[in-house]
Amino acid sequence: MTALELEEEIDCILPSKNIFYAIRIDGSFKKVQTRTVEKQEKPYVPMVEAVKSQPIFDFDDIQGTIAGFRTPQYAHGIAVSGYHLHFIDEDRRVGRHVFDYTVDQVTIRISQKMHMNLHLPDTQDFFQADIDRADLAQQIASAESSPDK
Repeated sequence: MTALELEEEIDCILPSKNIFYAIRIDGSFKKVQTRTVEKQEKPYVPMVEAVKSQPIFDFDDIQGTIAGFRTPQYAHGIAVSGYHLHFIDEDRRVGRHVFDYTVDQVTIRISQKMHMNLHLPDTQDFFQADIDRADLAQQIASAESSPDK
């Protein structure tokens, strides 16, 4: 089952698409494709630029855990709406942001999250940052999408 198929199945059983969910998928995966943005130093480049040079990692027939959140569409910008997932192998040696996977035999756990606490940085860098972007949704989509899209 592909990532899209599994996420559509999960969406069908959720009691509401208007709340946050923590998702955990444990088991064997036919394929997991991940990437990670390399550590940055000041001055930081925008995420949409940073993801252009990130390395891609392909894992086949691997055991591990995919975990993350499903965020409602209305919260896009505070978090990535939809599924935002990360992978770690069963030996806890490799782990990164997931952008594609195919499951083999897995167990799925879902936890409703009815509260969200948002803590903002209390720093001059944050106070002075230009983070009001009209194209924020497009930048998030670009940063989260598969490199072949």
